[in-house]
Amino acid sequence: MMNWVKIPPRIVEECLDMAPGSISVYDRDGNPGMLLEAQTFISAPGAPFNLFGILRRGSGVETTMGDIESVLALFDYLPNIDFVMHMGMTGVFDATSIGP
Repeated sequence: MMNWVKIPPRIVEECLDMAPGSISVYDRDGNPGMLLEAQTFISAPGAPFNLFGILRRGSGVETTMGDIESVLALFDYLPNIDFVMHMGMTGVFDATSIGP
């Protein structure tokens, strides 16, 4: 059974009117990196980190910090990559570390 909530169109329109038309994103040195706005195409490589270790060392391996550093270094040199979605995780995730 699904629970549905109806939001009145007036509230949706008010929220859209208050939202900024664009958002600036900066690189690690504080320089403008890209502008997120309507009708702008942003390219990203997706989530390659988990496969990178497998490609380098064989199946059944965990992603290492070295894998993440290598992939990020590669993407730093690619001119058509606007941002990188970091999906690499090293070690075991401890769910208790995020709090209640």
